[in-house]
Amino acid sequence: MSREVAHRKPARRESERARRKRTQIREGALQVFLADGFSTSSMDQVSASAGVSKQTLYAYYRSKDELLMDVISTLIDAFDERVPELWNRPVTTRDELRESLVEIAVGMTTTIMNDEYLALVRLIVGEMFSVPGLAEVWRRTGPAQLMERIGGVLRRGQEAGVVRDVDLELATRM
Repeated sequence: MSREVAHRKPARRESERARRKRTQIREGALQVFLADGFSTSSMDQVSASAGVSKQTLYAYYRSKDELLMDVISTLIDAFDERVPELWNRPVTTRDELRESLVEIAVGMTTTIMNDEYLALVRLIVGEMFSVPGLAEVWRRTGPAQLMERIGGVLRRGQEAGVVRDVDLELATRM
């Protein structure tokens, strides 16, 4: 898996039909990846599972790597859909900071306890050493995005004088 593989988010103006087709493909891919593993699965299997032609599959995803990134990103995005206001909520008091961080933690816990998410994490961990670049794809689409967002909440707290004299990177990791 190349580090240069770019995650291609669906265009904002993508039609409803195209969004449904992309979802159909992701769901088929997730079933195949979880059943057969990522490294041993094929785009033929994905197209069969999703009920689409290979031509349609490749119209949406250039590669299996790109498809996996979208599957992972979609599960991560499910968390964002539940708590989008948290990432930009004003943080002017300790209570507001505490409330935001608790809500983020609850949302994260809900997401990571999702059966599909847990199964996907098991798949990634199991294949991380046999699929070059998979660990990096996971880090970029999951933990790195989340760390950046949590860091933003803490940074706003620091800018408002609520958080003082702390290493923001370390606090974010904690």
